[in-house]
Amino acid sequence: MKYYLNTLIFILLFSFSFGQNSLGKTDDLGRIQISTYVSDQIDGLPGSAKNLLENKLNQIATMNGMGGSQNSRFIITPNITLLFKEVLPGPPRKVVITLEVYFYIGDGMKGTLFSSETLKVKGVGTSDTKAYISAIKQIKAKNPIFKNFVDQGKVKIIEYYNSQCDFILKEAEAAKSKKHYNVAISKLMEIPQVTKECYETAMDQVAIVFKEKLITSVNTM
Repeated sequence: MKYYLNTLIFILLFSFSFGQNSLGKTDDLGRIQISTYVSDQIDGLPGSAKNLLENKLNQIATMNGMGGSQNSRFIITPNITLLFKEVLPGPPRKVVITLEVYFYIGDGMKGTLFSSETLKVKGVGTSDTKAYISAIKQIKAKNPIFKNFVDQGKVKIIEYYNSQCDFILKEAEAAKSKKHYNVAISKLMEIPQVTKECYETAMDQVAIVFKEKLITSVNTM
């Protein structure tokens, strides 16, 4: 029985290691994970325009080397100020607006701002909703201003991981000791590859946690 147990653990660990190596060849590994967040409290922003704005934020993040995540403590989020609005009588009736869009990257849990940028956009449509959509479509993820914006955010996020590395590792160890293996692995895997030493330590710990999880699972069969 012990022979079969060791063989099973070896096979599963080999598969896990192979999976890690394969992931290392993808663009997503090593990317800093960030969540997009568009508040429902942005005054006057129609629902369909909100969805479009969220897509724009995702594009800005991914095109500048960040990975999307729904659970990251770090967020990219906007705010909007309506600078100008004019309704031109028809037919057809036209709504003309100018928006000032503020972009922020920060720690969503602590409320700490890491980076910010501002962009003015204009839109025209036959309704307020269509005018907002027209304006938001003018936000181009390839705009050079977003590279510096995202790069500044990255630097601050890397500083966070480097300064909090020991704390994150201790949190993962505490989760492992309670047999919350998935929680421990999740905490360790969120550390981006660009943090180098912290990342390497975390990956060593992932293998240890994964092995213990496998042994526990097999022993409870």
